[in-house]
Amino acid sequence: MNWRIGINAGAYKGTTIPDSLPYIKASGFNAVFTGYKTQAYALELANHFAAFDLAYESIHAPFKGINALWGEDEEAAAAMLAKLTDSVDKCQKYGIPCYLENESGALAV
Repeated sequence: MNWRIGINAGAYKGTTIPDSLPYIKASGFNAVFTGYKTQAYALELANHFAAFDLAYESIHAPFKGINALWGEDEEAAAAMLAKLTDSVDKCQKYGIPCYLENESGALAV
């Protein structure tokens, strides 16, 4: 079986994600996940991860402001929905097999 063992790409505090990748790889990890960022940042990270042969396993979707989806402020709801769909789009675009909603578990895409 081909197993992947992953870690939060930002787990090494006090350093940038790209600078922490040699330590992540040397520690035996072969997969990473990140939080929600912009499309450009996701692409930048995906390129860094590929250089270290680390699978980009998942993105934690944005959760702050999630209640706007059920509120009466249609503009806030639309903005939150756009953040969520953007994170799914990033997963598809960069070959990330899963995105996670922080409070409710994994959703395969």
